[in-house]
Amino acid sequence: MTERTKWYGYRSDGTLKVYKLLSANPTDLFDRLSEGKDGLEMEEGKALPDLRELMLNYGRSKLKESLGRDWKLVKIFNVYNSMDEIINLLFEKSMALGLIVGESEDPGELFQNMKNNEDHAISTIGELGSEMVSRKKELEKSLNEKAKEIFPNTSRIINPVLCAELLGHFQSLERLVNTPSSSIQMAGAEKSLFISKTRHIPNPKHGFLYKSHLISGSSPRDRGKISRRLSAKIALTLKADGIGRIMSQDEIDNILSKISNKN
Repeated sequence: MTERTKWYGYRSDGTLKVYKLLSANPTDLFDRLSEGKDGLEMEEGKALPDLRELMLNYGRSKLKESLGRDWKLVKIFNVYNSMDEIINLLFEKSMALGLIVGESEDPGELFQNMKNNEDHAISTIGELGSEMVSRKKELEKSLNEKAKEIFPNTSRIINPVLCAELLGHFQSLERLVNTPSSSIQMAGAEKSLFISKTRHIPNPKHGFLYKSHLISGSSPRDRGKISRRLSAKIALTLKADGIGRIMSQDEIDNILSKISNKN
């Protein structure tokens, strides 16, 4: 009697015996085998399924399980950011056509003017631009909702899209939560910081955080102080986000008042 044992079963005297789960639920079978579980029921099999495809599907399922909500938000933000770049480029190339359809500093308005033009080529560009602007707004709405789920506290301090941008910069929620406030303050300004060190000029005061109305709406001389306060408070709210604690509105209001305090 000759017997050849394989991970999926064994072949004895020309008879193939395989695990029943191999065709019924291969993912469950792989999980059990990886945990060293024995005593699984066997059955006689006439032909083996595509083992390579089964293993690839198992690998894909495990990869999906390992990807958290933060990974998905990073990828969605990257697409959103690319859409913004495409719209700006299309707007820049189309500005000259404003002499024909009516000039505008707003991409949406210019594309709408072009869309209504009788020239087919111009109207086609206008339709493309208008569609991109519309889709970007829809994606931004979805991005806001997803960012609020992951950053229930920080998204009440800064814009949810800015939360997503910070997450995209640091690539994972775990890394962002453990990032010191000084790095959060300079996120997005690393190149400027390097230049300031090599050329002995003043350091930048902020990076992405400039997009927060708390900084952009303040006077230039106060921005350094406010950006330090803001990054320190963001580091605090990120810790709460990381452990799933929802801060009360009174706590958030207290944080905002301390950031805006001019003293």
